[in-house]
Amino acid sequence: MSGIKIYTFSDLHPFGLEQFLLSDPLNIIYCTPNYISLLERITGAPHKVLAKIENAQIKGFLPFMEKAGPFGKVINSLPYYGSHGGAITGDLQTEKELMEAFVNYCQDNSVISATLIPSFFKENTELYSGFFAPDFEDERIGQFVNMSEIKGSSKQEIADCLMEKFHSKTRGHIRKAIKSDVTVRVDAGKEALGFLKHTHEVNCKAINIVAKTDSFFYGLHEVFEEGKDFNIYTAWHEDKPIAAMLCLYYNKTIEYYCPATIEEFRVLQPLSLLAYSAMIDGVDNGYTYWNWGGTSLSAQGVYDFKARWGTTDKNYKYFTRVFDKSIYKLKKEDIMANYPYFFVIPFNKIQHEII
Repeated sequence: MSGIKIYTFSDLHPFGLEQFLLSDPLNIIYCTPNYISLLERITGAPHKVLAKIENAQIKGFLPFMEKAGPFGKVINSLPYYGSHGGAITGDLQTEKELMEAFVNYCQDNSVISATLIPSFFKENTELYSGFFAPDFEDERIGQFVNMSEIKGSSKQEIADCLMEKFHSKTRGHIRKAIKSDVTVRVDAGKEALGFLKHTHEVNCKAINIVAKTDSFFYGLHEVFEEGKDFNIYTAWHEDKPIAAMLCLYYNKTIEYYCPATIEEFRVLQPLSLLAYSAMIDGVDNGYTYWNWGGTSLSAQGVYDFKARWGTTDKNYKYFTRVFDKSIYKLKKEDIMANYPYFFVIPFNKIQHEII
């Protein structure tokens, strides 16, 4: 495997793991030991890392998680709502070697399918389309705000500069929230976390999608440091919380995560004020990117909301390779029951579902 071996993150710390990750400002929280530790708690699946070490320094690595089930093993880099994975390296040859090692591992370990979801910040996606030889490519729209051009010696100057970047509709939403006496509090304590969790669950139930698990919310304090790695921004109106938003922080990027709003207060546009407030704080603290996360091609309303914040689009894909064709005969219910939180195969490709 060209000198590439299997490690855990604990094994890699002596080789300067943190320094390696922070050497590239485009590395985001999903490739970090703390985030993957959270995924282990949620999924019950172990992590492994294919890594190349040269002269006692990390040259590159590819993290993945493996879920064993009655039909074989499923691998994702990474699981849980499209967490970004893929190779972390600035060297093209190393990336090719990591991809080759990953395919070899899958072929040698009874893997039925493997999915790679490289960050949209990363180049060399032709390696995933060609070298990885995926059977399926599922596209998403990545949307982020480059805040490096936002300047200001005070929060007010930062706020004014941000406003100039936004679409007039977004500026109007922010002003409406302010005029409606919506205020913002930053606190990731028990009450704020409970409100975010409950409101998120209500929102998800209303549109018939799966809510994030208790283990995600309660695991935040177990693996991250409040105020440094994450914060919760909560909007208040008339002494009541009406909306909340989780922010995850790493390196130079803020992740917009898990927004939730009480339905009857959407008209006050509290979520827009929360995002605006978090961006101001982010710029003031030296962050240069705001990651809105992925949007499916069919979610036009969600896409439009994000696009009005001076957003840049950079699409990315789920690359899935099938190693055992018996997977096509599985039922959707069997996949969901045995491989929760893992992307196994597009459900519309299952023969049982097509018939």
